Amino acid sequence: MFTTRFDLRILPIVACLMAISLLVISSTTAPEEASSFWTPLVKSQLRWYCLGWVVFFAIAHFDYRRLRPWSPFLYVATLLLLAGLFFAPP
Repeated sequence: MFTTRFDLRILPIVACLMAISLLVISSTTAPEEASSFWTPLVKSQLRWYCLGWVVFFAIAHFDYRRLRPWSPFLYVATLLLLAGLFFAPP
């Protein structure tokens, strides 16, 4: 059921973009004399990627039609949060 509603072509595309970005981060943050790929920034980025995949699949699996009764409240809350940006410090 889940895979019928989900476009599986997005997975390898996003994975390739993530791999390229890890290579770029590693090449720019690694010291000249070190040949290690796993710099602290690469490890941190990889943790955020893993968290992002979990959130992505959780939201993709969620049936958005269950939010219909909440839509007026969510709309007003979104507008208030958006208006609150005018009062937030830069």
